[in-house]
Amino acid sequence: MVRSTVDYYAFTVKTRKKNPDIPRDVLDVGGGYSVLAYLCSYLEHVKGTILKDERRERIYSVSDYEVHGRLVLIDVLSGQYGESGQLLDILRGNVVRDINPDEAAVKTVRIVFCCPRGDDVKMAIFAVEHMNSINGKFVIDYFAKCLRAFIPGLVAKIDGILEKEAWLDSSSLVSMKIPISSTDQQLTVDNGLDDDPKETMYGRMALVVLPPKGVPVLNPRFWRALRKKNMGREGMLTIPSLNNESIPKQGVLVEAAGIDGRKKTFTIGNEKSPKIREVITGDGEPRLDNGQLRRVLSDSIFHKYHDEQIRLETGWDSGEMHEEIPDSEVIDWNTLFEQVNPQNGDRYELES
Repeated sequence: MVRSTVDYYAFTVKTRKKNPDIPRDVLDVGGGYSVLAYLCSYLEHVKGTILKDERRERIYSVSDYEVHGRLVLIDVLSGQYGESGQLLDILRGNVVRDINPDEAAVKTVRIVFCCPRGDDVKMAIFAVEHMNSINGKFVIDYFAKCLRAFIPGLVAKIDGILEKEAWLDSSSLVSMKIPISSTDQQLTVDNGLDDDPKETMYGRMALVVLPPKGVPVLNPRFWRALRKKNMGREGMLTIPSLNNESIPKQGVLVEAAGIDGRKKTFTIGNEKSPKIREVITGDGEPRLDNGQLRRVLSDSIFHKYHDEQIRLETGWDSGEMHEEIPDSEVIDWNTLFEQVNPQNGDRYELES
């Protein structure tokens, strides 16, 4: 019973501007195959093998995957490697054996990747499950690298999505810090002794605004106006003896609290910088099985597509994919791995 959360990402495909104008998107990455068809081919190839992320000293292995219509559910084993250790028998108090650097305690984390068909579909969406600090996003990142190696000039981009809509719109403003670029007055810091004042010149300052004592958050209307950038400098604050021109329009740092109590700090205009995660199961709650997770996340993904004005057909999460999967004659994954590995330090090894 471990806390389980998810992040959502958009997977988009297009051609670089400097390349010939060959239309490419998630429904036709190349050769008439969609991103789902390539993904299934990739998963079939890496299933039961090991991917290594040497930068983070973590290993990944796709243990299984299921296809449900235009949705793919992926089971990923993930764990740490890199340090030698020992396996202990706690009851007897002795060392059972040494643990090799490539061995690690692993957890099964899951990914739900979907891409329905439709005239308005411009991206695929996938959800990545987190168990503590472990997740399997690297498997999709590696897939995107292979696609880029397979089709020169292809852009296969992954972006975190809907953090603003999922969290920011329901948050409250706890405090804000406004940079002050200059002031023509000398600021005096007094140590409390009338006969021995201490004076120091400050070139840069920041004004911290807090709610009144006993009030947990600032005015909601002020927060909405600030986020929509409808509030000018002269309407934001009135500071005696301070020229409004010294208050910049950018760089306002805010701390906001979500309805779940978590607090995030970010700069206005860069609201997507906080990493917003949805809690699937809390501490002490039984973990969802694959069927439950698929239903919960597919419903959530459905609404996220709706927010992007993408229409879905009823039953998109049922039946088979009804799409041809490219075979080894179409795409040679081994060759692509050899091309990708030397550039980024990731290593692919077969497991006997």
